[in-house]
Amino acid sequence: MITTTPIARWTWHREGPSSDPVSDCLGAVLAARQALLERALITSAPSLFVSVWKQGTAQTRLFKDRLPVPSGDHASASQRLAGVIENHASQGSVGLVDANIECAGDWLGPEGAVHEPRMFVLGCIVMIDALVLQLETVSDAWMSHDLRGNRQPEIFELNQPRLAMALRTLSTVMDTETVPGDPTDFGIPNDTGVAPHARSDGTVPDTWRIFELPLRERRP
Repeated sequence: MITTTPIARWTWHREGPSSDPVSDCLGAVLAARQALLERALITSAPSLFVSVWKQGTAQTRLFKDRLPVPSGDHASASQRLAGVIENHASQGSVGLVDANIECAGDWLGPEGAVHEPRMFVLGCIVMIDALVLQLETVSDAWMSHDLRGNRQPEIFELNQPRLAMALRTLSTVMDTETVPGDPTDFGIPNDTGVAPHARSDGTVPDTWRIFELPLRERRP
């Protein structure tokens, strides 16, 4: 099941100022993308959306666009994209930079792989004194129970180790520990995946009905 808002998120932090926020942001998110592609944890991520903000303001952007990811390794792709942004950005000192990539992927079921065009979102933000990489998932394939509260032992056994591998991979890429995000309406992130919410009697609520369906009904 695929949700509108994230089921879980994880982050990886690097402290310290950046001398080139655009290149650092692109380099981190594209290195993470390449690592997940090489391990078949995602199947495609052809473009990224980049915003570059003017230093000292949260209202003025120097650049905003969706860009195709060039072929080649992450270092050369990052360099080429940084050149595109430099050539098209408005004049001004760079402040915050953020980039996001929607990633397609496959989850494994009893009858084989099921393709999802949007399984993860990779993001990176570079601020004045820190870089933060973030991974979000909108799939419940990693969980012991689906979002309707039903146990799914076979799906969990097939897919949870793959998510754990993704988290370890990004920890290696970033050379820092994985930080699970806060609980969402749908799950509780941890170091190796995401656990469902549980009632005091151990049963798992139908968060799809409680949260996802009303959200879809409100959308135009």
